[in-house]
Amino acid sequence: MKNIELQIEKTLVASTAHLSGPAEIENLLYNPEFITDEYEYGFRVYVGSVDFPDSYDLIDMGYSHGFCEIIDLATQNECYWIKFDSDGTKYPGLVTYDW
Repeated sequence: MKNIELQIEKTLVASTAHLSGPAEIENLLYNPEFITDEYEYGFRVYVGSVDFPDSYDLIDMGYSHGFCEIIDLATQNECYWIKFDSDGTKYPGLVTYDW
């Protein structure tokens, strides 16, 4: 293949334990402000939009500190997607929830 420009989007994989529980997951999946993609063991959230809410706005919207920390980690590392998976990585030092 010659002179093909690839578009590659980075994805951060995180445990669903960084979310406060099923109600937060449902709110994310059915909020029309977010682009989400469900699969068998979790879902993905698109955070690459320039008008994606920042952490302060997300807290005001009722989202957890755990979710906001993952959003910040993804954007700091230039990721466009976050894949929340039941077997995903639990990042040390970030908020997790037992549910």
